[in-house]
Amino acid sequence: MVVYCTVCNAELSREHTELHALGHNWSEWAQTKAPTCTEEGVETRTCARCGEAETRPVAKGEHAPAAEVKENETAATCTGKGGYDTVVYCSVCHSELSREHTESAALGHLWGKPVFTWNGFQSATASRPCNRDSAHNETKKATIVSEVVLAPTSTTDGVKIYTATVKFGSKSYTNSKTEILPAIGRRNPFVDVKEKDYFYEAVLWAYYHDPQVTAGTDKTHFSPSATCTREQVVTFLWRAAGCPEPQTKACPFTDVKKGSYYEKAVLWAVENDITKGTSKTKFGVGEGCTRGQVVTFLWRANGNPEPKTTNNPFKDVKSSAYYYKAVLWAVENGITAGTTKTTFSPADTCTRGQIVTFLYRAYSES
Repeated sequence: MVVYCTVCNAELSREHTELHALGHNWSEWAQTKAPTCTEEGVETRTCARCGEAETRPVAKGEHAPAAEVKENETAATCTGKGGYDTVVYCSVCHSELSREHTESAALGHLWGKPVFTWNGFQSATASRPCNRDSAHNETKKATIVSEVVLAPTSTTDGVKIYTATVKFGSKSYTNSKTEILPAIGRRNPFVDVKEKDYFYEAVLWAYYHDPQVTAGTDKTHFSPSATCTREQVVTFLWRAAGCPEPQTKACPFTDVKKGSYYEKAVLWAVENDITKGTSKTKFGVGEGCTRGQVVTFLWRANGNPEPKTTNNPFKDVKSSAYYYKAVLWAVENGITAGTTKTTFSPADTCTRGQIVTFLYRAYSES
């Protein structure tokens, strides 16, 4: 503060008083550069008194997601996985905002119907193209099942069917093949059996019967004159009847070996009252079978039929004999005519030729 003289204007006194600064009188912040999703923006304000300007940054803006797009898409194949990436980009700056991979499982082979290649009816081969990969073949061994649907006879052919089954993927495929089984024919394998022999047809019938009644004593001999034992006779009889399974497993005879070829035949014969053995504990294994015993076995196996006649031509067959009715029945049914016109010879042992002849006449011509 200054004081002057009013007359001469001389400065009489001076005192300085200091005032504080007023400060800027800022305007509101105003955006002078808009932010983007990649760059910051700018805000500015100006002092209304001095015109000084001040700036500050504005944070980057949010990305603007565009629609999802698929990239790197690969198709699944029979053996390989497929998949694709799901990607989202910013619609403004095109920056990648997200990426997610989706995987699909391999498709597996789409097999067509296999082509079977028979190799001695033991295996099958299946080949088929791969649905997406390059050509793909696979070979598998099939399961072979055979069945005789018609057995051959001496005069007619039989039929055997083979069925092959193989699995590819979840599907099973089958194929079949038919084999013709040639007729067995009437070939006589035995050098000691001649066409003129009375037992010729009977031997061939026994040999080709199903089940086989009896083979030869070796590949080329039947031995028609050989004696037949009791166990052989009941076995022949059992086979001619079709090998029926015996109901009992308990055998009362100590001379019948368990597991022997004649065990079931003996059990069947006993339980059907065809024979009771030579004693309570012996069947008589190894003993020759007599003519009287054989016709009795046959008669009992056929149900003990009552003979239609009581005319007995044989002086060696008494009405009190156990084989009396059996002999009369056998004669009237043409099973045997005796050893002569007046003798039956019931105590003679029976030969293999006689046995198969009796069976043939009883079972094939009944």
